[in-house]
Amino acid sequence: MVFPIEKAPVSAGLYEGVKDPATGGGAGYLEVTSALSDEQIATSYKLYYSIPKDGEAYAGISMWFSEPQDLSEYQFIELTISFGDDQARCRLFIKDSFEGYGVVTLGDGDIVSANKSEQTIKIPLKSFASLSRKFVKKLDFDVNSSFVRGENSFTVSKIRFLKWQLKLAQVPVAESVACPAAAPPLRARCG
Repeated sequence: MVFPIEKAPVSAGLYEGVKDPATGGGAGYLEVTSALSDEQIATSYKLYYSIPKDGEAYAGISMWFSEPQDLSEYQFIELTISFGDDQARCRLFIKDSFEGYGVVTLGDGDIVSANKSEQTIKIPLKSFASLSRKFVKKLDFDVNSSFVRGENSFTVSKIRFLKWQLKLAQVPVAESVACPAAAPPLRARCG
């Protein structure tokens, strides 16, 4: 079973800011694109960001459901991501209605490497340890000065929750068939 985020009423927006007014803040520009793909609307979110070389700053994409979503039966979040270059990074926060959340870093090579080409990844929801999956309210794709600096971008699309990973089909095993007594045994030839 699949739950694309667009299945429920969802809004998206840009956030940006500064923790130190003396050094300037993080800046961002959000580009949202929708296209028809496999007879479904596919939405992509591209964040262009600038994090100053000094001070603490941040920018990101926030996506929130109008009502909390019960995703307790879902095991994975799947998304497609591409990065502006190999220095780009972002963190994915999934938050619930009670200030519980979990976070993973994307682009550092642990889950996915920063790559210009699109990569589809599946992240186990158990990676978001303090999250109540029964009351999921928000997803944030965050960049901040604690792990990235400079100007760059990333694009996320096809965000969906999965109940399970693809299982391999079970192939029936052929029953052994006895050879007639008159049949000569097979011998392997080498050479």
